[in-house]
Amino acid sequence: MQPRNRVLLIRRLIVSRSIHTVKTRHIIAVLLLFTLAGASVNAEQLTTVAVVNLEQVLNEFFTQSQAVRAWRADVESFDQQRREIEAEITSLEDERLDASNRGNETAALRLEEQIDERRNFLNEFVRIRRAQLERRREELLLGDDAFFRELDAAFAFVAQNQGYTVVIDSEQRGLLWFSDQVDITQRVINRLRQVLR
Repeated sequence: MQPRNRVLLIRRLIVSRSIHTVKTRHIIAVLLLFTLAGASVNAEQLTTVAVVNLEQVLNEFFTQSQAVRAWRADVESFDQQRREIEAEITSLEDERLDASNRGNETAALRLEEQIDERRNFLNEFVRIRRAQLERRREELLLGDDAFFRELDAAFAFVAQNQGYTVVIDSEQRGLLWFSDQVDITQRVINRLRQVLR
């Protein structure tokens, strides 16, 4: 019986007119104290936190879900576009260095402006695309894909069996440090391998 239910039952007994003796009231008071003591013990339970590298899990099982495959393709496309822009900036920097070495300061200044524009574009591109990819990833996690239901069940299974009350993504901003002892990534991967065979 839950502590709250026990308290309600005891209150009903106290209020009822059938309780007439002092001895009975003392017994009920003692029961009430034990119930409240038990409730306070439950209230002081510590929160134990586990971390999981969600990216690693998704990479391991991306073939299991069309949605994950599409998301991975977008991530790879973003990485490729970013590398192309970075290569373009490197090429412009080489041209600027050559122009400066030849003494052509006009060309060097023009190239410097182009480099600054491309860097600004790259920074904005990366910011926007990362936000889009993160939003899509969150939508995947909250979606109705069968793989993600299994993933959620694997998180719950491993966390509950290991005594964790909270699981967070190890790649989450603000997470500065964690011990390898609380990293359940490999256990989640192993659980998914068992379930998805």
